Order: sequence, then structure tokens, then C-alpha cells
Amino acid sequence: DIAFVDANRSVASGVLSSRKRDKVKPVNLVTADGKTWTVVETKKVCQDLFALPEGILYGACEDGIYRSDEMGKDWKRQAKLSGILQIWFLSEQRGFAVGEERSFYETSDGGKKWAPVETTPRLTTSKDYTILKHIDFANASNGLVTGWSRVPKNREFLPDWMMPERAMRQRDTPHVNFIIDTRDGGATWRAQEVSMFGEIVAAKISGDGAGLGLVNFSNGFEYPAEVFSFGWPSGETARVFREKHRAVTDIALPARGPAYLLAVEPGGQLFWSPIPGRLKVLESADLRTWTEMDVDYRASATRATFGVLDAANIWAITDTGLILKLNRDFAALPERRLPKPPAAKPSVP
Repeated sequence: DIAFVDANRSVASGVLSSRKRDKVKPVNLVTADGKTWTVVETKKVCQDLFALPEGILYGACEDGIYRSDEMGKDWKRQAKLSGILQIWFLSEQRGFAVGEERSFYETSDGGKKWAPVETTPRLTTSKDYTILKHIDFANASNGLVTGWSRVPKNREFLPDWMMPERAMRQRDTPHVNFIIDTRDGGATWRAQEVSMFGEIVAAKISGDGAGLGLVNFSNGFEYPAEVFSFGWPSGETARVFREKHRAVTDIALPARGPAYLLAVEPGGQLFWSPIPGRLKVLESADLRTWTEMDVDYRASATRATFGVLDAANIWAITDTGLILKLNRDFAALPERRLPKPPAAKPSVP
């Protein structure tokens, strides 16, 4: 992951792996100017970072939630919560965390104490197979959490890439996805269950009422991924992107300007495999028509993630160790045009 304190100061989290030894070393990459990065060894692997303008960093790591007051150079564990996948702070004191086994927590004291969040209605799916994956806020009041519950069909431990024929034969089936939203800054949360193919792995909402969601499918599905737009609080949805040769791994919806997609071009039979594919970035000002942007020819990945500070400071990091920054004429940034909701059908007497 990558997080920004401002346009220059940033921290990226990852691991250094060795081909000679079956071992990984957790590291942070720290920059104070956005150009020169320093590798800092850490003790824990952090899968998600969140930065506050005051320079405070929070990390969702393998054995809990950590805090750093020194730009990622020193971390102190604040909560022993395992399986946390993403965190979000509205202020230095108020924050939320979501993750595996229906994990949903909140804090009002800067992360010193965390309490479970209750949704209406309560989530009743099995803890063992329920994941809350993503959290995003458009402003101090409106927030969204997405996740899913899925009982695995195949209990074998061999991954898809070792048995591609099996993976291609296993057809996807509908299962429960969750959309959990708040309109009062997290005081109350309303949960909806949706039966659908795939998993909603990310959802972004913007202050202008625009929303963008990303669904990833299994290797046996016809498409690797699908992106849909939605208006909030209206809830109108529409599919806006899906291609067989574009496995979308992340989405970005800055406060103004185009929306962006990060995708990998699969290089073999499987959509999702350990073999890196060419990295693609697409943009759209109307959330309907998508255009490919120029990307460094060396960029490849199996998955990539956006980091967004604002419309002029958008970064992408890959699981192959590459850090990219958006470079364009920001003075000529196109104005975002939201899709119009479908016209109402005339009533039939």
C-alpha cells in the first residue's frame, strides 16, 4: 500500500523477497520530496496504510493496528487485532477498521481502544467465510464498506495456477456481497445483502455524488473483472467497464477530473496467476468511455494499487516493486460528467 501526508511526503509498505532464500523482509519506502525513496526495515508486514495531514500514520499489519509519528520509521502497536485488511480515519481520534471474520471496529481515542461496530441489520453469515474488504468516505458524514461471504467449493490447497484446467472448469456461482453505508459519520451503519457473481473488492465515493465499484471474478468466469458506477444516495447503478483481457485490480475516483482504472493484461489461460502481465491505466471523464493512457514500458504486475492524495497527485504501486506517478497537464484536467440516471418509464393505465 501507499499513503500520503502531503504532495511530497509519502510512505509505501511492502516486502523484500529473496530468490535464494524462502524468506521475506518487511520494509517501508519513505520519501520527503516525492522523488527520492529511502528503504526502512520494519518488523511487521502492513497490508494497508492511512495518513493524516498532521503526519501521523496508521498501519493495518499482520498482528494488529500500528501507529507511527515519524513517517513510518518507527511503529508502535496500538491494538492486537488480527486479520485487519483496511483502516480509515476521519480525524486523529475517530477511525474505523475492517477485515476477515466479519471484523468491523471503531475507535474514538486515536486507536488506543477499539470496539466492534454493529450494523442494521446485523450480519449473520459465517465468520469463517465472511470478509469486509474495503472502506471509503466521501466526506465526514458519508461512508461505505463492502465485503462478501463465500464458502469455498474446493478444499484442496493447490492454487489455481498449479491446476489451471480445474480452475477453468469451476464455474462461478452467486453468493452474498455486503454493502454497508453510513450517512452520519459512522454513528449508525445500514447493511444490505446482495446475491451476485464475484466479489466487490473496492468501492469509491466522491463528494459530487459519484461512485465507482470494482468486482473481481474467479478464473472460471467469462470476464476477470467488472466496474460499475453508482450514484449516491440514489443508488442507481450501471456497468461501465469489462473486458476479457483487462483484469482490473484497483479504481480511483478523485474529487475532480477523470476516474482511473488499474488493470493487468493476463499473459496466459488464467486471468489471475503469479505470472506478471503488462500494466494498463485507463481514464474516463464520463464514467462510460475509457481511454488507455501511456504507461512506462517496464511496468508489469499481477496486482497493482492506486494511492490518491488529490486529482494532481495520483500514484500506483505494483507487487513487482514499481512506483509510478501520474504525469499530465493538470491545468487542462477534463471536468467529470456524471452519468445521467435512466429515464423513468411512462405508467401504463
